[in-house]
Amino acid sequence: MSSEIEVKMMVERGTYTVLKNLIDSIGLHVVKEESLRLSNFYYDTPKLELQQNGIALRVRKTNKDYEMTIKTKTQGVSDNGGVHIHPEYNVKLYEKPSVPNLLLFPKEIFANINLPLVQSELNENMSQECIRHVLLLSNKKQGDGECFVVEVCFDEILYKSKNNNSISSKEVEFELKVGTLRALELFVNKFLDICSQNGKDIRVRLGTLSKMYRAAIYAGIADVPNGIACPDVDPNNLLESIKKLWRCFDSNENEYLFLENFSALDNLKYCINTFANLLNSMDLDNVEEDYRHPLVLLKSILVGVYLETWNSVDNIDLTKRLLAFPPFVKSRLAMNFAAIKQ
Repeated sequence: MSSEIEVKMMVERGTYTVLKNLIDSIGLHVVKEESLRLSNFYYDTPKLELQQNGIALRVRKTNKDYEMTIKTKTQGVSDNGGVHIHPEYNVKLYEKPSVPNLLLFPKEIFANINLPLVQSELNENMSQECIRHVLLLSNKKQGDGECFVVEVCFDEILYKSKNNNSISSKEVEFELKVGTLRALELFVNKFLDICSQNGKDIRVRLGTLSKMYRAAIYAGIADVPNGIACPDVDPNNLLESIKKLWRCFDSNENEYLFLENFSALDNLKYCINTFANLLNSMDLDNVEEDYRHPLVLLKSILVGVYLETWNSVDNIDLTKRLLAFPPFVKSRLAMNFAAIKQ
């Protein structure tokens, strides 16, 4: 078992060539570069018992090789916020099985389910095809700072819909292979700084859902996550109110991004306005260090830019632009990295 630590982003504008050129400008050593063809097959019971217990079961074909993987419920911040931490179990295969054998995995994964029954009811319920461009990067030739290795994957994905149509998507993942969370955060921030300078060529926003969850939604198997209710503000604990609002924002963003649901959009608007009002009234000098910088940045964006233009442009367009605004993405990541450290 290993733990996968990665930052996921959706690519709204840009190609792999653009991304590669931008990352090259950071000056890291390229350990490996390759392109792979992935076929991903997902399995569950008709009642989605694995999903309900936080288990994702996948068989992946990479070129001619097969591997079976289980990812268990995200640890750390939550399933939202772009930072994903999954305990991961992998088993090499010689071919694609008609039904995966769950007994090849540690039994403790299935402690809360009826394993024989689930095994008997397993079926392939969705799939996707993906062209993955991989960059394995290291700072070891620069000689400064802590050593780290990060894998950057640019994925061009075709999801299968419930009507057997194809839905295309582009995503980029930054997976930490060697080093600390702080090193990963600094690297992604450098990337976002470059995105700020090249907005005409590339535009990204945080990816708050896994590929499996997206595949399930497109296939009509799973529902879009419901937005959670906006919390009341506690005047005696403003920072905790900020954290709760943040979780609310992430949850409602999931629903909004898939369906442009106006109820979820109203929740987002409430969160943004409450964020701005709280930040305006807070003495940020007295906020704990991990949260101080992202909140200062949020204040400059929300109070100085976002609310002033709220009534002058279409709300959906403005919200989309905010979600892909690199300084806003950086502040969101900082909040979620800070939550992991708590």
